[in-house]
This record gives sequence, C-alpha cells and structure tokens, in this order.
Amino acid sequence: MSSINEILLAPINNLNREDFFKVLQKSSYSDRKFFLKKILHDKFSPIFINYINDNQLHDLFDNKELESLRNQSKRFQIQSLEIVKEVIHLNKLFKNEGLNPTFLKGVALMSEYSDISLRPAVDIDVLFDGEEVFDADAILKKNNYKGLFFDYSRDDLKKSIKDKNHLPHLRRNTNITVELHNRVTLPQDFKDCPLSNKIIRNQKSINFYGENIFIPSINDLVVHLLIHFSLNSNFKNLLRVFSDLAQ
Repeated sequence: MSSINEILLAPINNLNREDFFKVLQKSSYSDRKFFLKKILHDKFSPIFINYINDNQLHDLFDNKELESLRNQSKRFQIQSLEIVKEVIHLNKLFKNEGLNPTFLKGVALMSEYSDISLRPAVDIDVLFDGEEVFDADAILKKNNYKGLFFDYSRDDLKKSIKDKNHLPHLRRNTNITVELHNRVTLPQDFKDCPLSNKIIRNQKSINFYGENIFIPSINDLVVHLLIHFSLNSNFKNLLRVFSDLAQ
C-alpha cells in the first residue's frame, strides 16, 4: 500500500501514532496536498479530525491543514443536526398520511456511528413502494416543499422517473434537500430493481432521536452501499464508503 493510502485509511485501520508518523515522513509535499484535497472531497474530515484528536497528532500537521479539516467538520456537524430535525419532520408528515417511508444511506448509517457528526449527510433519501412515491411528493408539496428548479405535475414526474431512481429534489425553508425514491438502482443497470422490494420487506424500526423511523436491514444497507458506490456513483467518495462498511 502506498504511503498516501496508508495515511488516508489510518482512521479505518486504527493506525497508532508511531506508525502514522513513520508513514507521514515518507510522504512528499504533493502527497500531502493530495491527502488534504481527497479528505475534503470525500467529506471525510469529521472522521479524520476525530482520529487526530484521539491519537494526539496535531503537531504533525500545520495550522492551515488543521483549519481546513476543522472548518468542514464543523459545517457537517451543524448539517447533521439539521438533518435529524428534518428526518423527524418528514417522518411525521408521511405517517400522518398513512405512508411508511424507509430512510436510506446517510440517515440509516448515522446510528452506526458513536457521534452523528462523524457521518455527514448532504440530503435525505427516502424509499417508497412503487406509486406511493408520487403520493409522497404531493404530501411534501402540500406542506410547503418546492422543487429546486421547477415544480412538476404528477404526469411529468411519471415521465421523468423512467430513467432515474428518484424524483426531482424538493426542499422547504432549510438547506436540506429530499430525494424521494421508488427504486435504489438505476433503470439503465436493471430494468426491475433487484433490491428495492427487499429493502421495504426487510425494513427495521429504530429509535431516531425520539422518533421511530424505518431503515434497511444491515445486510440490505451494505448491499445498497456497494451498489451506490460502484454502479450509481462510479466509485466516488471511496473513503466515506470504506468508513461506512467498517462501522
């Protein structure tokens, strides 16, 4: 394994201070620039700052490097609190209308971490069974959610989702966007999604900060992570996926 990869994966591999220092000494100036850029790009700063704190590694980084990591980490900490509030709000809206949403990806993974700020999420993905996704869209629009660029009619939504796995993003007076899914894989990869019905059938209820919500089972969550990472995202955000799988 190259020195830069050892540094990037240090929090996941629980590299001790002595070994981390040895690896860091081998890295070049360009390696360190890439290291910082990769952590910020993959939204891995909360994990890495936590690792630095736990292993007292502050003296191995300059102030500019630490400041970049801390600034992004603090932003995600605030974002995580907003996500929690929004999930609770959404869950109540849907259940009051007789729908049972399954929360995917970041929201489903938050409870696997010791601190919600360690698993940043930028939006909320919610899975519904078939045509229910259009009812969910109508419920949100009735409750002051709007499309980011345009509000589509139900007929337009049915056309737009033919080559996608979610409806156009919605948002209310927050910076949190919501993706409503009726499948988790893309139609270009599978005509009939092989996982969506399984996720809904095997969904489990968890206590999410005082609100009971449905998330996928651990097995389905791992499979969805791998599908999203490989097929849907073309192997982007490697570090965060490795961290999620480790959790």
